[in-house]
Amino acid sequence: FKPTKVQVVKEDITIPVKIGDTILTGRFKNKKTVVKSIGTDDHGMPTINGRKVTTFRILKSTKKEGKDMINRTAVLEYRRKVQLSEGGAAGHMAHPFDDFDLTFRDLKSIVELGLEGRLNVESPITEKLDGQNISVSWRDDKGIIFARNKGHLKDFGANAMTVDGVKQMFAGRGEISDAFGLAAGDLSNGIRKLSVKQRHLVFAEGSKWMSMEIIFPATQNVIPYGHKTLVFHNTIEVDEKGNAIGVGADAGRMLAGMLKQINQNVQDTFRFGGPVVVNLPKAQNFAIRKGHFIGRITRLQNQFGLRDNDSVMMWHQRWWEEFIDKQAVRNKYRMTNTVRQGLLKRWAFQELGSFPIQRMKKEIVTQNTARDAAAHKFLSWALTFDKGGKQGQFKKNIAPFEKIFLELGAEILMNARGLLSVAPGKSAEALRKELDKTVADLRKTSDVAMMGKVNTQLRKLQSIGLDKIVSTEGIVFMFKGKLFKFTGTFAPINQILGVLKFGGR
Repeated sequence: FKPTKVQVVKEDITIPVKIGDTILTGRFKNKKTVVKSIGTDDHGMPTINGRKVTTFRILKSTKKEGKDMINRTAVLEYRRKVQLSEGGAAGHMAHPFDDFDLTFRDLKSIVELGLEGRLNVESPITEKLDGQNISVSWRDDKGIIFARNKGHLKDFGANAMTVDGVKQMFAGRGEISDAFGLAAGDLSNGIRKLSVKQRHLVFAEGSKWMSMEIIFPATQNVIPYGHKTLVFHNTIEVDEKGNAIGVGADAGRMLAGMLKQINQNVQDTFRFGGPVVVNLPKAQNFAIRKGHFIGRITRLQNQFGLRDNDSVMMWHQRWWEEFIDKQAVRNKYRMTNTVRQGLLKRWAFQELGSFPIQRMKKEIVTQNTARDAAAHKFLSWALTFDKGGKQGQFKKNIAPFEKIFLELGAEILMNARGLLSVAPGKSAEALRKELDKTVADLRKTSDVAMMGKVNTQLRKLQSIGLDKIVSTEGIVFMFKGKLFKFTGTFAPINQILGVLKFGGR
C-alpha cells in the first residue's frame, strides 16, 4: 500500500448512548432497537449498528496537523489477511489487544461489557477449549473430510483428508493417534446419518468447515476436563482458494442439535456437543474496576494525544514514527518520506515485503547520498535493528495493552459459570501444583535462554495474579461482528508448561 496525504483535524461527535442501550429508530421513531455496535463509516460519520446516524462537514484543519500517514484502509486490509492466514483451517481469533482496527472507545466498551457480564450482547459467550482442533466438512462425492491446514481447504476440500487420511497423519503418536482416529470415526458414523438437506445446510459441499475441539483426557495439554467430548464451535466459509470469507457463528449449536435429534450425539468413544455457553455475573466492585481499567487505557491514549475514535493502530503508528524520527536526528540523517514510510510499514505493521532489505539499502544510500557518512550510519543502525530488534520492540509495544486485557480477562474468568471442566475448583488446584512442580524443575536447568523465557512468563503471570488461576483456556465473545477471546492466566501458564514439554519451542 502507498502512503497518502491525510488531513488530521480535531473533530469529534459524542453519541449519548452506549452498547446495550435501547433506542427508538425508524421513520416515526417508534421501533425499539438494541444498540449492538457504535462506530464510524468510511467517511468518519458516526454509526449505530452499522447505520449512519448523522453527518457533519469538515470546515478547516491546521497546517501543523497535516502530515503523511499510512493509508489506514490498506493497513487494516493487510492485517485482516494476516489474521485469517495465521489461524490455518480454523481461522484466527484475536485478543482485543491484537486487533489494531479497534478504537480506544471500543477497548473501553469491551471493559465495561466484560465487567457488567454483558459480552453476550451480539452472541452467546462460549468457552475456549484446550483440546486438539480439527475442521470437518462433507462432500457428497467424498463423504466426510477433514482439514488441518489451508491446503486442505482449497478447491472446497479436493485434497482434504478422509477418515483413513486422519489416522495416517497421526499414526504412531500413541494417545494422540487414538484421539484423532477415534474422533474421525465417531464423526463419520454420526454425520452420515443426517439427511442430505441437513448436511448441505451445515457444510455446503466443502465450502463450510466446522471447527471442533477434541477433548480426550489422555491427551490433556494444560486444562484437565475429565471426560471425552467433541465440541463443535462454528463454521468458516471459504472460497475456492481456501480463504475465509464468512463465519457461521451458530452452526456448532445447530449441528449438535441435529445429531441429538436423531440420537447420534453419543457414539462409541465421544459425546457430541455444541459450544459451551458461559454465564458471566456483574463484577461486585464494578465501578471501581471499570475506572481502574479504563483509566489505564486512557493513559495510553493520552501518551500521543489520541481521541476515543482513534484506532489502536494510530497509537502504534505514532510510537514508531517518533522512534524512527529520533534515530534519523541522532544519526544526522536527512530522511526522505519514502524511507520513513517504508520503515514504518516494515516495523510497525510487519509488512516485510513492502520494504525489503535490498530496497531499504537503495533508498537510504542513494546516488546522491553515497558519500554521506550520515546515510551509511543510519543504514547500519536500521539493518542492525531490523535483524535483532524489531520483533522484540513490536512485542514491547503491544505489552501495555496485553497486560490490561490479560488482567481483565483473569478477573472476568474468575466469576465464569458453566465451564466444561467436571470439577473446576479441583482442576484449578491441580493446575497450580503442576505449575509449581514445572517451575521447580526448570530452575535446575543451566539453559539461560530457556530460563529467560520462563521468567518472562512468570512475571506476566504474577502481574495478573496467581490467585486468579482457573481451569479454563478462556472465553470467546463477539464484538462488532468479530470473534475475540479472553484467556487470563492460561497464556503464560501454557508457555511455562510448554517449555518443559517441548524444550522451549
